[in-house]
Amino acid sequence: MKKYVSLLGLVCIITVACSSRIAIEPINKQAGVPAGIPFDRQQFKVINTIVDQRQHSIAVLFGNEAAVCLLKGDSSAPEHKKLLLLIWDQKPDEAWFGADIPGDFKSGILLDTDGQEVKCVAYGKDGAVQRLSDEEQQEKVQEMMAVKPAVMP
Repeated sequence: MKKYVSLLGLVCIITVACSSRIAIEPINKQAGVPAGIPFDRQQFKVINTIVDQRQHSIAVLFGNEAAVCLLKGDSSAPEHKKLLLLIWDQKPDEAWFGADIPGDFKSGILLDTDGQEVKCVAYGKDGAVQRLSDEEQQEKVQEMMAVKPAVMP
């Protein structure tokens, strides 16, 4: 008799635990990139991801083929290099306990080098161009060039 009561209790606990009424969005529309940012999925490859626990942000560094070659140490890369750093706030994942996923879009930075000239453009939450001082531009360039490419097949 005790076995049946224990089995019935276990079945009830499993039934209650597995019945979730939380509706989970299958697509994270909140993390979309604003239209004002020149992000071409065909042109850019993912170089690496950066998670900043202090700022509660997630960043992805993208680059064209020439920028990837440069960061890997290949000095014979073509002249026109582009790096794009996109940054999001973190938010808890409703589908996976303890995981964080990109939340609201925070900012973006585009480095465009054409020969000797380096152009640094910053974008805000809405995709509008923001002004950076020369010191901030140099700091961003150094941060982005210091990222090592992830090892991917």
